[in-house]
Amino acid sequence: MARTGLTQSDVATAYDALREAGINPSIRNIRERLGNTGSLKTIADHVRAIRTERWESPGPALPDSLLQSLVAGAGELWQELADAADAHIEANNAQCREQIAAMQVERDEATQATAAMRDALSAHQAHIVTLEKQQAQCMTERADSDSRLHAALGMQEQERSRADAAGVALDICTRERDAALRDREAAIQREQSIAGELDELTENQSLALATHDENIKTLTEENETVNRALTESTHCISHWQAESKRWEDERAGIEKETMLLRDKLQTHAKSEGDLQKQINSLTAQVSSWRTRHEASETAYAKADEKQSTLTSSLIQQIKVLIQQSERRNDNNHP
Repeated sequence: MARTGLTQSDVATAYDALREAGINPSIRNIRERLGNTGSLKTIADHVRAIRTERWESPGPALPDSLLQSLVAGAGELWQELADAADAHIEANNAQCREQIAAMQVERDEATQATAAMRDALSAHQAHIVTLEKQQAQCMTERADSDSRLHAALGMQEQERSRADAAGVALDICTRERDAALRDREAAIQREQSIAGELDELTENQSLALATHDENIKTLTEENETVNRALTESTHCISHWQAESKRWEDERAGIEKETMLLRDKLQTHAKSEGDLQKQINSLTAQVSSWRTRHEASETAYAKADEKQSTLTSSLIQQIKVLIQQSERRNDNNHP
């Protein structure tokens, strides 16, 4: 049955227009000419009716019975072809409907995917905005960090300068300490040398004193002998008047020896004084060296204390710099 609105006149008009254009008036061409309206079976029925009405034989007229048989056979053939075409069209339509359903499912899935992508895009855009804000904040923080870093580098340079100055002062103290140590060693060596000389002088003094004591003892004994002789000569002067001249000579000789002995005593006393002066001089030198040694030890102790103080201060400053650097690194890399 023809679809409502598509008449045989419409099909005939399309049929004639195709023939005049030199185009084969097939069912599909006619349907395309009609704007893809109407079913193929309806158009085929109209075309068959048109051809039946317009069929004119160029030869002699056929009998009506034969003509009717041919028309009936052609109609049956045409009906079979139309039925086959309709079945094929229906199968194609079913396949198309299945494909359309699948495509609709795919379209729905694509729509859902598009919506999901649109949501993801919105979230991504929002994330991009957040990242841009974070980037701007990071740039600001980076500028602040750079400023703090430059300030910290300046402070570090100042600390390095102070550390270098402390190192120079430490080197000076070290050199002073080494010089004090050398002075101390030289003083110890000189003290040892002076002590050796003092021991030698003490030993010489002891020997001189022993010799002096022996001389004094000898002189004392001789003096006692002279005194005894004088006493005896005094008691016996009356007895020895005859020998007074000899005794006077002996007395003169004894007095001369006594003078010599006194000169020897004075010489020994002078030698003892010279020894005492040498001992006093050596003692003064030893005292001077001891004073210098004590001063060297005091300077060494002060230099050592100053070095310890500078070393402790330098270590403390280095620790402070390390802690500040670690805090700055923690602040720059949270």
